[in-house]
Amino acid sequence: LTYRCLVVDWRNRKFFGDRNFRLPPSPRRVLTKTEVTATGRRLPKERKDVVAVLGRGVAEDSSVPKGWVTVRVVSELGEKSETVEVREDGTFSAAFEFQWERNEDVEYSITVAYGGWIGERCYMPSRAETTLLVRSTLVPTQLRIEKAAAVRDGPLVHFAVGGRLTDADGVPLAGKVVEVAAGDGELRRTWVETREDGTFVAEVSKSYPPLQTRAAVAARFKGDDTYQGSEDTRVVEFPPNWDFVKILVAAAAAAALLLALLLSSIL
Repeated sequence: LTYRCLVVDWRNRKFFGDRNFRLPPSPRRVLTKTEVTATGRRLPKERKDVVAVLGRGVAEDSSVPKGWVTVRVVSELGEKSETVEVREDGTFSAAFEFQWERNEDVEYSITVAYGGWIGERCYMPSRAETTLLVRSTLVPTQLRIEKAAAVRDGPLVHFAVGGRLTDADGVPLAGKVVEVAAGDGELRRTWVETREDGTFVAEVSKSYPPLQTRAAVAARFKGDDTYQGSEDTRVVEFPPNWDFVKILVAAAAAAALLLALLLSSIL
């Protein structure tokens, strides 16, 4: 109300002192609704995403809302906002650019807030939200472990892992670095390059408890600026530490014999 009185004062200053002057009637309040859509375009060479936000303001009485909207876009790459004017047909638009380091999927959260407008009508504020997923332009890959074997040597277990890396169409990928890891908890890792036919062979060793006979091995390609990452895992079986088992059996037999002698002496 204070704002309206100041506006009327500014527009009608010459009428003050007139006893017959009356404030004009308050404008009718009109509810509004804000509609929003968003599109995203990835530019791999420029290493950026272009997010375009389009929207329209709709009033309950079918008139066109006036004023401005604030468009805010948030993602893991940062946050940007811009205030734009509503056009005569009720539409508005804004565009944002986000730079990225890795060509990965990025989800953008978009919020549009209409601040309202007081004139011949009192347009009430409204807001809308949407999300946009801009997918990476990386080529999908498939990494497969084709052979995995293990040999125990005392406390150590030696793993031999072989596999193949291809793209989604089965074309071999050569010269790519594959990480091979073995173990649960603290891993033992090694890295190897794929051959011309996409295959790789790697060896890695890790110590295990004497009675453990199963362990997981994994191969992973982290990806690069052209190809997506992929990975595969296998469970490998191997014998227990027989030397330890023999010692354990001998100790158990000695304990049993000692117990038998002790019982016989008592009886």
